Amino acid sequence: MKSAKVRTKSFLIFPVSVLTVCLVTGVGISSCSQRSDAEDAGRPGVRFFTNHHQMVQELLKVTATNGFEEQFEARRLTVLETNFVAQLAREIRSSQFEKLVSASNNAGDEKRKVTFLAYVCVEPSAIWIGFDAFFDKANVRAYNCFKERARFYLHSRFDGHTLGFVNAAILEHASTNEINFPKRLKEEFWLPPDWVRAHETNGFWLVIDGKFAWTYDRFGDVQRQDAQEYDDRFKRKFEEARREAAEQIRSKGITPSHAVDDIDREMKRILKLKFQIDWMTPEELKACE
Repeated sequence: MKSAKVRTKSFLIFPVSVLTVCLVTGVGISSCSQRSDAEDAGRPGVRFFTNHHQMVQELLKVTATNGFEEQFEARRLTVLETNFVAQLAREIRSSQFEKLVSASNNAGDEKRKVTFLAYVCVEPSAIWIGFDAFFDKANVRAYNCFKERARFYLHSRFDGHTLGFVNAAILEHASTNEINFPKRLKEEFWLPPDWVRAHETNGFWLVIDGKFAWTYDRFGDVQRQDAQEYDDRFKRKFEEARREAAEQIRSKGITPSHAVDDIDREMKRILKLKFQIDWMTPEELKACE
């Protein structure tokens, strides 16, 4: 098969109908073979690279293809579920992921001619997840579509979004539905309308997804927060903790509006002590980005 090689890098190539994920160790590439969905679902485990340089050196020994990789700081795992990387690897090697990132709303895209291989490397300070693809010149547009969606998928999951949200976002972004919804929220942030609500009090758009919430203001600024702040069950408790924290700061001769982080830290203490609520402050979440 002839190909348009955009860059030189080494990977094994498999048909797109079988998304193959190589998770490898520092001693070499794990065994990768074509399997049915049923066989793949029953695969007992995966192997990881623990050294990025060594991974690259090993992969350069095999067939050159095209592709990309994304790097994520290890500190981002601090606020994510246990074994997040292993769970993400299972998602990537599923047929559902393949269909989601390969689907296209452009009838002319011959998306099934893009073949790709995914790999993962975990080091103490960072995680690399990458895809190498193999395609001919007629399918560059399909490859670009795949790359855009795969990148969105990875970054959204590392941001803390659930699988349900990511699926809805990609499908909505690909749709041509005419809806009464801010254009920027769909085109720039890929927000699915059913997951968004206007926060009338503060004048921003709000997405609550799992244990996190995201706010989008009219200037395009995005902030991740603890979703408990917007849980009606805890509304009065947060209001009480915020008032008490502001009073504590004011008693020290500090203007509350000039000490937002101090108030948040005091709120965290009060919420835990009085209401047994473990709250993550915006400062803590920011440190994990």
